[in-house]
Amino acid sequence: MADQPAKTPLQILRDARELLSDEKRWTQGALGRDENGVLLCADQLDRAQCYCAFGGLLAAGDDATTGDFRALPLLIDAIDLQPDAGIGDWNDAPDRTHADVLTAFDRAIALAETGDYHSEQRGRSS
Repeated sequence: MADQPAKTPLQILRDARELLSDEKRWTQGALGRDENGVLLCADQLDRAQCYCAFGGLLAAGDDATTGDFRALPLLIDAIDLQPDAGIGDWNDAPDRTHADVLTAFDRAIALAETGDYHSEQRGRSS
């Protein structure tokens, strides 16, 4: 069987947003959690029932193993992270809401559709 072509950043963002669209599918403090609430690592996300913003990107196609973050830079641009901040810190902020996360994905998707984003790899996950 032939390998599937790599997803575009836009496809990854749309797929991740779909994964996170239901508030029950979003979490804080972990990349993902299983049906019992157990924290999951990147290589266990196939068992996840919910994801943080970065976990959603990984489950949708960004690759932490290889560092191939095609969609993460767009999400970072969409939320305008400070240089010393990471997407995990942003997602896990005590005042962060599910609506904030979906809005960030919507902005990142708009950036991907227009091509109006920074192209450098700014991927920060922590």
